[in-house]
Formats: sequence, structure tokens, C-alpha cells
Amino acid sequence: MEGSNRRWVVSGNPRGRALEATDWQQETVELEPLSEGQVRVRTEYLGFQPAQKGQIEVIPGYSSGTPIGAVMGAEGIGEVVETRASGLEVGSKVVGPLGWQEYAT
Repeated sequence: MEGSNRRWVVSGNPRGRALEATDWQQETVELEPLSEGQVRVRTEYLGFQPAQKGQIEVIPGYSSGTPIGAVMGAEGIGEVVETRASGLEVGSKVVGPLGWQEYAT
């Protein structure tokens, strides 16, 4: 599958303040070819939980944090659109840590 992936990466640390729209930045990157054993999932639904704020605050002892420039983490539901793994077929529905992006690998 060729194409691009629209994703939202962490661009700020909201520790000690309310979240702001500038704490994330949208970017578009080219999709890399899959390696053996990998699958590509198109994100359909994302969960939003209060703990996600803690993920980007980098509080020692609570979370190792999501570094600036990394895709914002989130659990999601998606559909397999490309596969190089046995046991998962195109069209399969999956649940897992997909992150704030259109396609997770």
C-alpha cells in the first residue's frame, strides 16, 4: 500500500496547566512498506482518556512520557488494510494501541 499517513504528534508539555491545541501538531508522512510479520491498520475509532494528559506531561514516577515529536498514544479500533502477517487478513477488525493517526503499523 502506498500513500500518506496523517498523524498528530506531541509538540508541547502541558505539565501544570490545561491542555492547549498547540500541544499537538498535525503532520503528514509517507507510509513505509511493511516488513514480514507487520500489518497496517486504518484507524476507525480512538479512545480518549484522562491518563493521556499524564502521558505527555512526563512526570517522573508516573509516566516515561511521550516525547515531543512522537505520535500521541491512544487505544483504538481499526481495520486491517494490508498484511504481511499470518493469522490476520485484510478486513479483520482489531483493537490496540493505534495512536492519533490514520494508519498504524
